[in-house]
Amino acid sequence: MAEEVEYDNMPTEDYEYAIASQIAYDYYDNGNDAQRTQEILDTYIEGYTFDPANSYNDASTIVRPDGTAILAYRGTRPTNPIDLVVDAGILVGTHRAPIPAPSFIQAQNHYNQVKANYPKLDITGHSRGGTWANYIARQNGEKAVVFNPGETPFGLSYGGENNTRVYRTNTFDIVSFSTHGYRDYKDIRIVPQTDPLDSWLGSHNITNFLPHYNLLPLSTAPDIIIPVIPPKPVEPIIAKQDPRFISNLCLEQPNLKICKKKPKLKNKPMERELVSQSLY
Repeated sequence: MAEEVEYDNMPTEDYEYAIASQIAYDYYDNGNDAQRTQEILDTYIEGYTFDPANSYNDASTIVRPDGTAILAYRGTRPTNPIDLVVDAGILVGTHRAPIPAPSFIQAQNHYNQVKANYPKLDITGHSRGGTWANYIARQNGEKAVVFNPGETPFGLSYGGENNTRVYRTNTFDIVSFSTHGYRDYKDIRIVPQTDPLDSWLGSHNITNFLPHYNLLPLSTAPDIIIPVIPPKPVEPIIAKQDPRFISNLCLEQPNLKICKKKPKLKNKPMERELVSQSLY
């Protein structure tokens, strides 16, 4: 069984995957309008580019500023009958059968196309899209970061392994509760549910994993580091009585009273002797 670790907040390192998963929904919802999808992407994160030539109804390709890419598979829209058929197949475990269902073959074909254009490619997705992303990662040795993926409770004996990271909410999600039973989910991260607890499927929504609007747009620019200027060393103050101070001062101003040498007093006995001699 996979190890589960709880987090106080969604780790910032994987915000880009959650955003890409949301964009896959947006591209489908706006009728494959690439310009509108790019505008939505810009509100989430700076410097990332939507690639319509490598996107379709069920998957979107997002290009990072460094030229690498994220392939995001779309989750279920309940108004789409085909989506519901695929979900039913996932529920009974067709995605873990030796012969994959047609939708998974289609997902593999699209992966092949995108991989040919972006050799450095990560995979992501939410819900049904997370199930596809995990399948593609298992089949092709890719890294996947998925969110509340759909899973079956009937295939827990599956023994395959890969490097898929799973995010789930800390409230019960009927769609993805079975993920902890599979070894191919290497890293399961539990984060707090941010959607209202009384909303329908609130524990399952992709919005639980997106950055708060106060953080948007996320910036890829490096942080400005203000250099720390060390304090200027302060010379110790020398008291006027210090011989070093007096010596230096007298070199500059030898006429000062403090710099004049006091005359030596003559020996008093000798002085009397001189006086007595002068009397004779």
